[in-house]
Amino acid sequence: MPRKARIKTESPQDAPVEAKPRKLPRISVLERRLQNPFGDGSPQIRLKEPGWEVHVVNGALRPGRYHDVTRNKGWVPVEPDEIDGEAEDFGFDVKEGRVVRGERGQEVLMKMPAADYKAIQQAKDAHNKAANTGARLKAGIVSATGATHGDQAADLVNRSITIREERAPVPLDEPGT
Repeated sequence: MPRKARIKTESPQDAPVEAKPRKLPRISVLERRLQNPFGDGSPQIRLKEPGWEVHVVNGALRPGRYHDVTRNKGWVPVEPDEIDGEAEDFGFDVKEGRVVRGERGQEVLMKMPAADYKAIQQAKDAHNKAANTGARLKAGIVSATGATHGDQAADLVNRSITIREERAPVPLDEPGT
C-alpha cells in the first residue's frame, strides 16, 4: 500500500523562540577570586598549643621518607585532637590516628618545636653561606678548568675572573606580565 504524504504546518507555538541570555547571579566566591585571582593558598594550620612549626610530609616522594623525617629529622606526627578546629576544615582526613591527606593518606601532617626548627634553619643558612663563598666558587672553577683544559688555562682563569658576592631580593614576578 502506498504511503500518504504528510504535510507539516507550523503553528505560532512551533516557531523558534529566541533564547534570552540568563543573567547569572554574582557569588561571593567569584568576588573573592576577582580580588585575589591567584587565590589565597592553603589555610594555615593552627595547633591548640602554640610554639610548634607544622609541615606536611609526602611519603610518596620516595620510599622511607616518613621514617627518615620521624627518626632522623625530628618531626613528630600531629594528633587529631591537637588541631585548633577539625582536620577537615584544613583539607585533611584522620586515618589510623594520624592527620593525613592525598592519595591513600600519604601526606602526613607533622610538627616540630618552633625553636628547634628555627635553630635548624639558621644552621642550614650558616652552612650554605660558608660553603658558597666567592673564594670557594672561584677555586672550584679554576680546578675544573685545570682538569679539563690544563694548567695554563687554569692559570688564565684564575687571573681573569673576579667573583663578587652580592645579596639582594629577587622579584618573583616581573611587573606588567
